Amino acid sequence: MADRESARKEAARKAYEMLQSRPRPAFNAPKLKAFFAPSHEGVRQGGENLIRLMSSLAGINPYIQEWRVVRDAHDHEAGRGLNPLEDPRAFVDYCVATSKEDFYQLEVLAFSKEIFPDDPRTYSAGISFSGGSSQSRSNALTFYCTGSHRDRNLSFNQWAEMIFQIIAWREPRMVSVGTGNYATYDRVFWDRAWDGWMAWLPKKIDPRILPESAITIPMEPGTLVAAQQENVDGTDPVQKRNANELELSLVEGGLLPTVEELTGI
Repeated sequence: MADRESARKEAARKAYEMLQSRPRPAFNAPKLKAFFAPSHEGVRQGGENLIRLMSSLAGINPYIQEWRVVRDAHDHEAGRGLNPLEDPRAFVDYCVATSKEDFYQLEVLAFSKEIFPDDPRTYSAGISFSGGSSQSRSNALTFYCTGSHRDRNLSFNQWAEMIFQIIAWREPRMVSVGTGNYATYDRVFWDRAWDGWMAWLPKKIDPRILPESAITIPMEPGTLVAAQQENVDGTDPVQKRNANELELSLVEGGLLPTVEELTGI
């Protein structure tokens, strides 16, 4: 068993090294990842719970003016789809019809006339929630904005407000915000769940153990920490150093979990 576990971890490390060998994308938009304890919800309950979260997030920032499930090419070409908040029963029925009960991944797109005023077919953000009745590892949530907008997506305060709403919906094991570039090319510990910008952890964190440049905000029942006010840009050595120093301090303080601890994988 120990040999099998060591082999699995070594395979994961090599996979990470293979990702690092790829060219670094010139632009890489930030996204949010949240991990929860497994809830063993079926598809119907998972869809109903996701509606509650989408309702609290609707209108919270310019990227989320309308939620929509684009079911086929006709929905896409017409710039329409199933709105979960306007027709929650139809949304849940659609989830049940297109997902497996034991493990599912529910995906909904957000559209915004403010971000893309001339093309209702172009989505501005997306959310994905995974779980299942037999899921024994974790439930997970991902939120992202599209990378084509000039303002590099959400501001610090807008991401923080999203984290606040997620915590109110369901207490996470951890929430992390950052770019794939940092997670792939710049992080110090390949197996740690740190994406380079900010994270919410369900613990009280003394700011004195963190670098002077770090931002610490109490957010019950835990703490929001960030490397800096501005999103980490991997091309800026100062920003990268800030993110690395915070990552090191969180690990030294026993605060930053591994991906395996969060997901059971």
